[in-house]
Amino acid sequence: MSRETTDQPFDGARRSLRIRLLLTVILALSPIAVLSIAQGFDRLRSDERDARDRLRQSALVAATGEENVFASGEQILRAIANQDEVRQAGPGCQDALSGATRGLAFFPNIARINAQGDVLCAALMLPQGVNIADRPWWPELLARRHFILSQPLYGTASQRQVIIGALPLFTETGGFD
Repeated sequence: MSRETTDQPFDGARRSLRIRLLLTVILALSPIAVLSIAQGFDRLRSDERDARDRLRQSALVAATGEENVFASGEQILRAIANQDEVRQAGPGCQDALSGATRGLAFFPNIARINAQGDVLCAALMLPQGVNIADRPWWPELLARRHFILSQPLYGTASQRQVIIGALPLFTETGGFD
């Protein structure tokens, strides 16, 4: 027998043993690999959820200042609405509204408007005969019985971007005033 014939079966057995050993290691490690991949996806979902929650919390914190401005605006309008000179748009109306906006940079103007949309008086002087009944926020004010906020728009009196905060007033009999 030559050496060549004896080496071949030995190499084949060695290869076969290596392949079996490799397959055994792969089979032994595959549950760990599958578990690691599953944990990775679970961790990814968890991190995504945490990032979304942090983003939501940051947005709420950032919006708190604006919410306070809107709440302050509503409270100022409620306080002014109880003043007779404003309610009746009398001679002291403009002074009362000007006094209410003094020192409040985030309120460029306050106006008393009647049920037809005519501006009766305002903190900032407006031309006579200004009517706001054609403004996009006016129908919502007529339909609601509480404070509303408009979409951002350009304020003609303040000459800058504004959000209108409006508080409807009602007569003693419940009619829109």
